[in-house]
Amino acid sequence: MWFAVLGPLEVHDSGGKPLPVPPTRQRLLLAALLCSAGAPVSVDRLVDQIWHGDPPGTARANLQLYVHRLRRCLGADRIVHRADGYAIVVDPDELDAARFETLARDGRYEEALALWRGTPYAGLDELEVAREQSTRLEELRWHALAERVESQLARGEHSALVPELTALVAAHPLHERFRSQLMLALHRSGRAVDALTVFQDGRRALVDELGIEPGTALQDLHARILDDDPGLVPDDAVASPLVPAEVPAPTATFTGREADVRRIAALLRTDGRTPVVAITGIGGVGKSALGVQTAHEVADRFPDGQLYVNLQGATPGATPLTPEEVLGRFLRSLGVADSAVPSRLHEAASRFRSLTAERTLLVVLDDAADAAQVRPLLPGGKACAVLVTSRQILTEVEGAVNLGLTALGPGESATLVARQCGDDRLAAEPAATAELVELCGGLPLALCLAGARLARRPQWPVSALVGRLRDSQRRLDELQSGDRAVRTSFGVSHEDLRAAAARVFACLALVDVADVGTATAAAAADLPEHVAEELLEELVDAQLLESPTVGRFRMHDLIRLFARERATEELARDERTAVVHRAAHHYLATAYQVADFQSPGHWRNGLAPASLREGGSPMRSDADVTAWLVAERQNLRDVAREIAASDSDGPAACALFANLLFASLNTRGQWYEIRSLNGFVLDATAADSEHLGDARALAHNDLGWAYAVLGRGDDAVAHLTEALEHWERTGHASGEAHSRRSLVKALTVTGRPQEARDQATRALALFRDLGARTGEIDCLIAIGLIHAHEDRLGDAIETHEKALAIATEVDDEWHRGAVLGNLGDLYRRDGQPARARAHFEDALTVDRVVGNDGTYYEAEHLWGLGSTLHELGDAHAHACWDRAAWILRDLGLVGAEEYDAIVSVAVPPLPEVIAQQL
Repeated sequence: MWFAVLGPLEVHDSGGKPLPVPPTRQRLLLAALLCSAGAPVSVDRLVDQIWHGDPPGTARANLQLYVHRLRRCLGADRIVHRADGYAIVVDPDELDAARFETLARDGRYEEALALWRGTPYAGLDELEVAREQSTRLEELRWHALAERVESQLARGEHSALVPELTALVAAHPLHERFRSQLMLALHRSGRAVDALTVFQDGRRALVDELGIEPGTALQDLHARILDDDPGLVPDDAVASPLVPAEVPAPTATFTGREADVRRIAALLRTDGRTPVVAITGIGGVGKSALGVQTAHEVADRFPDGQLYVNLQGATPGATPLTPEEVLGRFLRSLGVADSAVPSRLHEAASRFRSLTAERTLLVVLDDAADAAQVRPLLPGGKACAVLVTSRQILTEVEGAVNLGLTALGPGESATLVARQCGDDRLAAEPAATAELVELCGGLPLALCLAGARLARRPQWPVSALVGRLRDSQRRLDELQSGDRAVRTSFGVSHEDLRAAAARVFACLALVDVADVGTATAAAAADLPEHVAEELLEELVDAQLLESPTVGRFRMHDLIRLFARERATEELARDERTAVVHRAAHHYLATAYQVADFQSPGHWRNGLAPASLREGGSPMRSDADVTAWLVAERQNLRDVAREIAASDSDGPAACALFANLLFASLNTRGQWYEIRSLNGFVLDATAADSEHLGDARALAHNDLGWAYAVLGRGDDAVAHLTEALEHWERTGHASGEAHSRRSLVKALTVTGRPQEARDQATRALALFRDLGARTGEIDCLIAIGLIHAHEDRLGDAIETHEKALAIATEVDDEWHRGAVLGNLGDLYRRDGQPARARAHFEDALTVDRVVGNDGTYYEAEHLWGLGSTLHELGDAHAHACWDRAAWILRDLGLVGAEEYDAIVSVAVPPLPEVIAQQL
């Protein structure tokens, strides 16, 4: 048991749990017995003390009752009755006052003073014996404190002592020993003037209050300081201050991150300032391991040591440390006695800044909860540096550089697993290893847990664990070991969310695409966009979402699994279904907006139901359309899949989605996206081909067109023939016209010009009958290109000039730009470079007007201009070719090798994708 009287009276059991001490006179009785430290106290004396010399007639009977109650609280054997009174049975190591005196006698002043919590027997002033003991213990405390200061002065810790002694002198202005120690500490710190001022202040206080002069010892010290006596600064009084080295050992499995270590190390250079570097990222991404590793890498730059603390900001089951707690630790690490650690935050922070002002220290704050926890812990020295790890992005910490940590790459991920379970096992199953790494998403915590599972199951092949992880329903169950779990790590961040943010988090898990825009998230969660944006940013701050670009948000694969669990737990089935429907409707409605802006009045748009003509993201300009298509480029097939699975009408809806996007994707040269999207549509609608004939015919048409422009003529002909047969069978003139126009391209690619010419003539007649001038332009372009392939350049130019006249007549700027580009190429081939240059420049001007920047058509026109400039001897040709090559690479229309071949030679070859179109 532990009895504490160096402060308010407390009793603790053997496990450290506080015991409730009965109130009023029972508490006085316990204090009176403890004051005698085990010696018996007579009944008369106890009665006199407890009732202040005026006991009632029942005092003795009441005393017996109080003793009985104390025994029930403390144990029957704790209070014994002897012939001469009562005594409490307490070992010297069970009473803090007795323990203090023992330690002080042994010269262990730091330990002794650490026992103090305040005024002895605080709150028991009515008990005379307690007042006496309090006075006696306070005197012993000041003596111990003075002795401890003497030993620190002897060790050369004078600078560190100045703030503590200043406070002691202010609290006890007549205490001459404290004053002399402060004068000596100041003098040894090079502050002789301040030391003399302290003497004068003390002399004035003694004379004013007591009418006496300072004692001989104080006056002698004053005289020696005036004489600058070298004996006041002995050699052993300038010992080095404490040099903490608190950073934990580096993690044995730490892998990769070499570039991150170098970058952080560079940022931690002081250069007359105090750099603050914050490593941020999702739970389990390895922030702490990187911080510790880097701290060891740069340790030699900080000769005054490294302070370290785990702030427990995101530690499962732990409460974040308060700045007061941390500052107490740091001050003690820097040599400040427990009794001298300020209890108030601002005082402790000031003391910490003072102690670090002239030091070269690295402060590592691991697992910070937020900026408020970090700010008071920043040191005061310009030669100090701070390294923080946190799930929060610490923008509120002035001057902090936030370094976002991402998942490991495949190679580093495999190495991390191998360090736990052995290289041989992974080398024996390279395919399973690659899948294991992918299923763990490169998250170091998940990889470590997977490696630990394999290490504990040496008989398992890697593929056995992979088989378990493939099941998304149980993957998080597999990624746990002991008290470490991926789910728990994410849960810490999730617990701190507001309810509204948690709901958005759950909703996003049900929209299974690589990333979403604010508008999509708002639609899924049924919220206004500005509200959704605020909640999405909260999720980013909690490291449960990433924001790769403004207005776009994505989840790590493992966080998505966690979010799905939360969605199942927190959202009713009907609400989950509604989320999926709202997201699907938003994508479909936006696709309609794109189609309506790109090709207003087109017959394809009429296939959309009226319900899609409201909602979605508005498209007010070509730039809006391009921005949306670029942002959703990687999502289109996944969106189609989500729409197809949304309800019984999903396959038809996903076909409509692809149909509405065809024109906008085609005009931007995004043919791989068209191919992928319509290939999925054919798969999704196969089970109901009889009722979805028109939808499938459009998909065949669009897929055939994509194959044709990408040079796969035979595949193109097969799909377009399928579409054409459907249109002819159903009598759909518009569909037939478009498929015949597309077939012209496919037949040209396969080297069948006469058939191509025949199809172009028939398509042209159909478009004219339908009054579709845009289709007429397309057919004239196709016929002109057939002439060009046969080197009939005059006929090709004439046909294109007719197309240009129609485009100008109907104010179709996009087609006008395309025709101008073709004419530029034809004039160049015809030996008219000046005329070609003018046409290419006009085409590029139109590209900028209609939003074709960064599209295939800008690349084609830039390439033609570059070739023309080269023929004219203009050095700007290379700038045009390089820009065109960059666009084609960005669109995936040229690979890395072809790109390198283009930019590395003086006169690059014509890219295959452009050759296919001309």
